[in-house]
Amino acid sequence: MDIFSLKEYVGWFVKITSPEGRTREGIFEGYDGPAYDPEEEEDVILLHTRAKNGGFRDYVVYRAQDIAEFIPIRKATKEEYEA
Repeated sequence: MDIFSLKEYVGWFVKITSPEGRTREGIFEGYDGPAYDPEEEEDVILLHTRAKNGGFRDYVVYRAQDIAEFIPIRKATKEEYEA
């Protein structure tokens, strides 16, 4: 998957499924990697995930080969995006 083709969905709630079938939902926050920081080894996308109590927790990093399916759900609200 070309992860840079997904940039129109930065700031959206998305669902990402791995090749193994593991699914996570969160806010697609953007990118990291050598395209942005020469010290990084691979380009990745950043998914900000929800904790079970409803708040947000850490980022999950996905390389292109870690994504079998990328499904945009809806645009995140300003409050959600800034949380």
